[in-house]
Amino acid sequence: MLVYGHYPEKINRTPRERFKSKYIVFQEEYHRFRNEELRDMFKDGEYRFNINNTMNAENEGQLILQEKLVKIFSRDEKKC
Repeated sequence: MLVYGHYPEKINRTPRERFKSKYIVFQEEYHRFRNEELRDMFKDGEYRFNINNTMNAENEGQLILQEKLVKIFSRDEKKC
């Protein structure tokens, strides 16, 4: 998947760190990660993770997923 987009000129957005390419680039197949690979993938972001977050997530992976779900469902409610 390739996604293009841009922010309005007035917004000063600070880019956040991304996952290493070895975790997101695959040729013609998906890779099922082992637990050790997942830990390594998220280890760089764990220092930013706040255990007292509003989503009650136990790690950064859970927090990302829960934030994504909230955005999806809140967008759907607005359509109703």
